[in-house]
Amino acid sequence: MNRLIMTKFKVDLKKSILELLMIFLAISISFFIEEWRQDNQLKNRLIEDYNGIIKDLDEDIIQLEKVIKEHNDSNSKGEILMDMLDGKKTFIYEHFIDITRNIGSGNTFFGTTTAYDVSVSSGRLTYFGVNKISHEIGLVYGHHYNRLDVNGKLLDELYILHSNIINRSYLSNKKTKTEIENNKKIIFSNEYRSKLFMFVAIESSYLIKANRALKQMKKVNKLLVEYLSYQ
Repeated sequence: MNRLIMTKFKVDLKKSILELLMIFLAISISFFIEEWRQDNQLKNRLIEDYNGIIKDLDEDIIQLEKVIKEHNDSNSKGEILMDMLDGKKTFIYEHFIDITRNIGSGNTFFGTTTAYDVSVSSGRLTYFGVNKISHEIGLVYGHHYNRLDVNGKLLDELYILHSNIINRSYLSNKKTKTEIENNKKIIFSNEYRSKLFMFVAIESSYLIKANRALKQMKKVNKLLVEYLSYQ
């Protein structure tokens, strides 16, 4: 009788252990499937984010290239004026006056961060870790865009501050002897030179940062297009 009871107990114990193992295995598989489903869903959403970032970058690259061209033209003319004032180029009054009409703050760059902001705020951009793509994207939006924004505002503020002297409307367009002499006094004054130099220098600095940003934007665009081509 005791042997029968012990045998039954052992059988029941093995059955209970087996049931527990099966329950544990079922729960583990369920967790694994749910985690896989969630990761797969997040990966698909991340791909949507990448496509959104590409779209934003395509538009921003076109805009920044236009801004760079505009400031390149303005900056090269500003350097010609500085060379004339420093004696590196022959000072020709009419030419100098014509060039001053092309000196101005121009447009500055304001990047689109919509797709990037959504990806960052949702946690998707770095959900799978900080990889090469997320790092390079971060350089565009977290570094270059911020620097361009700060330096663009500085350029605008500097132009407004000094517009009383470097603005084309400050120098008279009249060609009377008196007006020409008055213009020359302004042009060769220390105030005019120092303010023109400051503006040209800040614009040159802005161009350096803009070209670095453009290079990084194109790099990220290429990385994302190549990545998505394999998905």
